[in-house]
Amino acid sequence: MRIRNAKILGRGLTALAGSALAIGFGLIALRDGAPLARLSYDLPFFWRGASVYPSEVVIVVLDDNSATQLHQTPGAPWNRAIHTQLIDRLTQDQARLAFF
Repeated sequence: MRIRNAKILGRGLTALAGSALAIGFGLIALRDGAPLARLSYDLPFFWRGASVYPSEVVIVVLDDNSATQLHQTPGAPWNRAIHTQLIDRLTQDQARLAFF
């Protein structure tokens, strides 16, 4: 009987501890959820090694100066033909990945 009561008590304490953790994280998120949100993005990278990070990255920015040079209206969606030209150029340069 004592073992059964100990198991029931253990389960109750486990449920109570889990509830307290959930409430604690909830209160932290309500107060200032930004650090918790950033942690959710950063956690998967904690287990990755440094060797998986790319050594060469090029960022192409579609800014107002580029829009003017390419005869696009600033702030409006760009012509898809320009995106096609960019992908063709990246293919010629043997880019391994293009992300929009």
